[in-house]
Amino acid sequence: MKIKKIGTNKVSMSKKNKIETIDRYVIYPAIGISRVGNSDEWYYAPELPGQVADPRVPQNLEGTKEDIKYKDPKGAIKKQAARFRVFGLDADGKVVDEINSDSSCEGVDVEVEWSVHIANRKGAWYEFTNPMDLNFNSQKQGNTKELALSVTHKNKAYGGVPYGLHPKREQLVIDSGNVFIAGRNAKSEPLDKGKFMGKKVCLGELQTDNKGRLIVLGGSGLAKSITPNNPLSHFANNNGWYDDTSDGPVRAKIIIKKNGSLQEFDAEPAFVAVVPPNYGQGLYGTITMYDIVKDLYTQRKEGGIEPKEKPSFEEDIWPIFKSLTDSKWVSEGLYMLFGEGSASNFTDPSVYKRLASNDERDKTFKKNIFNWFRNPETDKFEPTQIPSNYGDALRDFSDEPNENLWITRTQYSYLKKWADGNFVISNFDLTKTNFPLGSIAKNDPLENQKLEDQPYLLTKAALQECLGGPFRPGIELSWPFRVDQMWKPAMPGEQAAFRLNVVDKDNENNSNFISDDYGSVLSPDKAMAKYGPVHYSGPGTLTRWMGVPWQADAASCLGGLDPSNYLPVPALWAPRAPQHVISEESYKGMNTVGNSIFQKTKQFNYRQYWLRDLDNSDALKRLIDMTNEWSDLGIVSAKELQSTNLDTQIPEVIWVEQQRSKMFRVWDPAYLQLQVAEGKMTPEEAMNKEKEEREDYRKSLEREESPIAPRMIYGRLDH
Repeated sequence: MKIKKIGTNKVSMSKKNKIETIDRYVIYPAIGISRVGNSDEWYYAPELPGQVADPRVPQNLEGTKEDIKYKDPKGAIKKQAARFRVFGLDADGKVVDEINSDSSCEGVDVEVEWSVHIANRKGAWYEFTNPMDLNFNSQKQGNTKELALSVTHKNKAYGGVPYGLHPKREQLVIDSGNVFIAGRNAKSEPLDKGKFMGKKVCLGELQTDNKGRLIVLGGSGLAKSITPNNPLSHFANNNGWYDDTSDGPVRAKIIIKKNGSLQEFDAEPAFVAVVPPNYGQGLYGTITMYDIVKDLYTQRKEGGIEPKEKPSFEEDIWPIFKSLTDSKWVSEGLYMLFGEGSASNFTDPSVYKRLASNDERDKTFKKNIFNWFRNPETDKFEPTQIPSNYGDALRDFSDEPNENLWITRTQYSYLKKWADGNFVISNFDLTKTNFPLGSIAKNDPLENQKLEDQPYLLTKAALQECLGGPFRPGIELSWPFRVDQMWKPAMPGEQAAFRLNVVDKDNENNSNFISDDYGSVLSPDKAMAKYGPVHYSGPGTLTRWMGVPWQADAASCLGGLDPSNYLPVPALWAPRAPQHVISEESYKGMNTVGNSIFQKTKQFNYRQYWLRDLDNSDALKRLIDMTNEWSDLGIVSAKELQSTNLDTQIPEVIWVEQQRSKMFRVWDPAYLQLQVAEGKMTPEEAMNKEKEEREDYRKSLEREESPIAPRMIYGRLDH
């Protein structure tokens, strides 16, 4: 049976009556996303779809736009916190109320006790080669070639029996244990009970807000080897290495005291994943993890959701086109394809007007655009189709259809309906790019949203922020999200249907449910078997499929580019690990009143390599640098131009690489040359400034934690 949305009961009730109406309690978002950071400061993950995370919350609610910074004053990256809420649903699945510390009323005392059990199982798990569902997916397309590859365990070199495994693989699992928290504005002890080969590793901490909602903070982003002289050797599989990403179940017990009696109810659990930082704030993949899971539920014959007869242009169509054009901020190749001046700049008002049109004169235009998208059912290698992203089979095989990324079947079917004129649209102009955050931060962005919509909004916002591919293995989470058996059936009336098969709390440590040992070799058939490793989700089961450490994979995002191609495409995970960016120096040039139109335009067009400050002389050296300097890289986020720039095609709001470490910018003679060329400095002023900066650079090299960059030409000074 597929589930259709049903209406909501709008009859107002007292708090007491609401509690008596509740049939079950459910935690939302169904999956929350925290992100590591090496700062003590933090901010909430987005809680509305399309909303940019606001780094002014909760520390700086009165902050201006100038306070929107994702690093603290010392240059450390702030953590992203996942916030969870309990909602009471009636027997029809409709939302009755949010249950929190404000739910108590006369004669009724309500308390919510939270528990979280997160772990990192990467070291105990198998190596990554490619997604293990590739055979299943390719067979649906009539391809009999086996694309998924078998793998063996990581860390076999640590010895043991019977086949080279560590005799106690639990020593490779960093397990924080089950941690409890309750009340308003509470803090847990650090989640540091877990160890990797005897080395204590902290996976984060828990807090609650002023209404007793749960806040999950992740690790500090560390990446270390348990043994010395053990350099990274692979983008995903590095024996002896560990990081502090994690995941696990989020549970809540609702305790109700009234008339001298006590009742306890277990809420349906949710899940949290602690993943790497977001280096592209407010940017989204053409395929998000929300699209992946929505497609899975839409394709189900039982326990799924009904597809729309007419897709919504705003919700189902426009995000695809906007993501393609927004990719211009993080990829020079995609800027050429979809940026300013291109006929495929979908945010250009003249292009948008035709996209949103149902006029017969625009039908051919829309059909041509639809035909440009790669069909997810294709059995052909089609590298000229879009999205211009690598796919799951990157470098494993030649000329396979999934060497490139495709949109989901649901997205494709909605695009076809759109091209045929079978869609609905409001009168909103979606091309206007306003600054994505308000002048004053909001502690609870849901307060003005309808209660019945809040569970859906929370879950969509969390999943939408994660990329839905390619899964090599992925930047946040990986391919198991598209495996049907991983997900529970949709419940009648429940809007936010996407919920994992979370293991029962009594079986979290039961190897019959959560195991890291499926034999010496994990084959694709074993991985995809019913009740196999993807069926139940428990502590550490989501992130164990990811690379270790995460920095190695993030620094490999340009590894497959062919320099012989005219454009640096396909992209990999550009919205999260950018490829090419507009620097703060270019932003200053665009804001300089004395600069000509042409000079401002050159500054806008000038894209720089995001990883330029790492050692790019060798791929493995770059990975090693990333483990040490990941927090020194700039974060791409929105910035308003101070001058109107009405005389150029430069948008008023642009995405700029911000807060790149000062140690990378302490000495830059080339930038001083530009200041002279633009008439901002005299040659003498530039020479004097260069001497000051060079001396600062020499001193920085002498410090214990010295920068290695700049590496070319001026990089090796005697000191």
